[in-house]
Amino acid sequence: MMLLYKVAQKYGRGPEKLIAQCGTKEDAILLIEVKLAEDQRRKDNPDYALYEGTDLVEVYSQAHLSTATEPTDSNQGQGRSSTQSFSPTPFNTAPRPSGMPHSWLKDEPDDKKK
Repeated sequence: MMLLYKVAQKYGRGPEKLIAQCGTKEDAILLIEVKLAEDQRRKDNPDYALYEGTDLVEVYSQAHLSTATEPTDSNQGQGRSSTQSFSPTPFNTAPRPSGMPHSWLKDEPDDKKK
């Protein structure tokens, strides 16, 4: 079996390191996705380059993993809510009719002239 696809790992401006050779593109992409998931758990941030022979096909990063695995409605049952934790009461945002004073409670006048 001929190993045509190569996967290289690169950190920032450092050199690329060949980590695997695969026979099919699907196997190489699966390996990259597994590596990105492991790196995300470790809070590591390398980029992975997929080569077909000596030609660069695509570069994968953590941004690629987050767009590829967006949570769906069936995966959100893990106790996390997608709504905001703060919701204002309707009294704060209710429109006032014209002529209505800003405060319904009258302020007591200060008797500082004593």
